[in-house]
Amino acid sequence: PLSRVQDLHTPLLVGYGENDPRVQDAEIDALVASMSARGVPVTCVRCRDESIEMERVENRRAFLAVVEAFLSLHLGGRAEPMGLELANSGLQIRNGGEFVPGLREAERRRERDVIESHLDSVE
Repeated sequence: PLSRVQDLHTPLLVGYGENDPRVQDAEIDALVASMSARGVPVTCVRCRDESIEMERVENRRAFLAVVEAFLSLHLGGRAEPMGLELANSGLQIRNGGEFVPGLREAERRRERDVIESHLDSVE
């Protein structure tokens, strides 16, 4: 909870659905700001069109790829390179994409694929 954020000293991954009634963007923003001000890495991702549970397979696959890369970096161990897991997902990086290996690159690849797909449909 936000009231205990000062007790957090290790990297944090926050993931939630955009339509989750229990999560307010303002609270997430306050959490991120507080941790960032103290130099604690925090990565925050949100899934569009999801609520409490990530029901869409594409969103679940994308989020689990983020979790795997995050845990691999911060706890040690191996992780599959992030490939096309973000494709067709509603995953949005709100903060700290640089703290998850391969996340920013996967996001750029998804954006490039969307643009190319749109250009192909226009032709």
